[in-house]
Amino acid sequence: MTRTSWYPSTIKPARKGWYEIKWPSGNVRMRYWNGMEWVFHPRGQISMFDFLGTMGYWRGLTEPYYKG
Repeated sequence: MTRTSWYPSTIKPARKGWYEIKWPSGNVRMRYWNGMEWVFHPRGQISMFDFLGTMGYWRGLTEPYYKG
């Protein structure tokens, strides 16, 4: 799977979809950007806590991500 470069948390994604999130600890997880905030799942109403200052970086995928 090809990925984009890492972007700082102060820059938000332009499109809705799945992204890799890199925490300051170095852990990388998939999270969904719904166009306004980061959530655990596209249909979920539970948003992640404020990433600004907490999340290190995010990057997009150059092909669709299907979790299943």
